Amino acid sequence: MAEGRGVIEHIEIEGFKSLERVSLDLGPLNIFVGTNASGKTNFLEALRVLQGIGYGYTIDEIFNGRPKIGNNQAWEGIRGGSTYSGFLRTPGAGPEGSLVQFRVRISMASIREPVHYSISIFTIDSSLHSESLAVGDRVIYNVTPFEYRAEGADELLPGESDSSDVAIDRSRPFLGQVWNSPWSTPSEFGEIVKSIRGCLGDAQVLNPLPNVQRQYSTAAAAVRMGDHGEDFAGVIDSILRDTLGLSPWLRQTNKRLCTGRW
Repeated sequence: MAEGRGVIEHIEIEGFKSLERVSLDLGPLNIFVGTNASGKTNFLEALRVLQGIGYGYTIDEIFNGRPKIGNNQAWEGIRGGSTYSGFLRTPGAGPEGSLVQFRVRISMASIREPVHYSISIFTIDSSLHSESLAVGDRVIYNVTPFEYRAEGADELLPGESDSSDVAIDRSRPFLGQVWNSPWSTPSEFGEIVKSIRGCLGDAQVLNPLPNVQRQYSTAAAAVRMGDHGEDFAGVIDSILRDTLGLSPWLRQTNKRLCTGRW
């Protein structure tokens, strides 16, 4: 976890793949043990959904992947994509059968009260159903559910805002849209959202493969390593280039490492 961002201390998952309903407390280090096909990988993929939300990706990108665009890194989607992300006992059961829900409680050093984040997603068309964010008993925002249809009016009920309801983009989590909201201002609210996105983005699952780690990095300035060790070399280079707080000797050593000049 990154300093100041926080850590996920509780998670609830409903209707995701083989996980009909899961409620689990998490600690700084978590070890999952179980037989094959017991749901371990599906739980880890639920964490990847939260990670994609933290990165600000669209729901379609989170579940189905996104290619490398410019300097942005590629993102590998969830196994089976959105088509096979709904609860396995209800395949093709319609909109309600395709609804997946994630709820987390986050503990942050900079905030005394626990942070509660919840999101429900229609996997049938990769769209947002509902979403909410609260600090303690204070509701920051609440995106309300709406009757499922291809096109329709979207409503947002701000937590403590005097603004009227505003239209939102249902193709992506609202957590990644708040900067463009008419009632969003650079304030404590903005810092909370930034920290929560950072915390979710840090929820990375690693299953490193040596042959993948040895490959050349595909990004010039990688800031994230892939699940199997993709862009490992680029991440190490980025760490070496980050000289903030290093001693003069270490900064000089870093410069030599990056330039090859000793």
